[in-house]
Amino acid sequence: MAQPPIIVFAAGIAVGAAAASTAFILSSRKRKREDSDDDGPEKKLSPADSTGPDQKSTAADGKKPQEDAAAAEKKRQDGKKHQEEATRRQQEAEEKKHREEKGRQEEAAAVAEKKRQEHAAEKKRQDAAAAAEKLEKQKLQEKAAAAAAAAAEMKRREATAAAERKRRQEEAAASNRTSGAASSGQWGVMLADFDGSAYGNGYLSARSGEHIFMHPGGDGGWGSGQVERNGTWCSGWLPLSYWQAS
Repeated sequence: MAQPPIIVFAAGIAVGAAAASTAFILSSRKRKREDSDDDGPEKKLSPADSTGPDQKSTAADGKKPQEDAAAAEKKRQDGKKHQEEATRRQQEAEEKKHREEKGRQEEAAAVAEKKRQEHAAEKKRQDAAAAAEKLEKQKLQEKAAAAAAAAAEMKRREATAAAERKRRQEEAAASNRTSGAASSGQWGVMLADFDGSAYGNGYLSARSGEHIFMHPGGDGGWGSGQVERNGTWCSGWLPLSYWQAS
């Protein structure tokens, strides 16, 4: 039998009110539980707090969001720990890699420095050897030059001494030739040609084999000679080494 519209509408209002009341009660209990979680351990509900036969299902429904939140928090914390662990391991790996790279660089630098020092020492040794060789060569050259100069000086002195001996011998010979002449002079013969014009005025020119009268009183190897040519007497200085008494 169909119900009148007014009765149906009233029943619907009653059902809706009951549902709204139940939702308000559940929301109030959820806020109380959250407040209890913030303040301390959850308080157990006493039998007096029960408001109806759906108390167990309502408590279970209110506890599940807390468990989900706790699980989510735990998952978040675990993820954070895993991320931190991964970050720490990555940092350790990078630090290890950096230490190894630094060690290789230091080792390479040490090897390069050792080679540089060895190269510098070898170059220094070569420079010292080259300098010593150059100095020795210079000493040998100076010694050879000194020996050559000494030899040249000795040769020059010997030549000077020989010339001096020859001059003295010629002077002695000229003196011997003139010492035997009479005080009024003596005739002799020319041993070689003599061109007096090359010496200037006062010198007599004579040919080899020509008879020349030599006056006494020679001067330093020179004598005053006289010869008759074409009826005319010519006189002048002659080297006594070119003349021989006859």
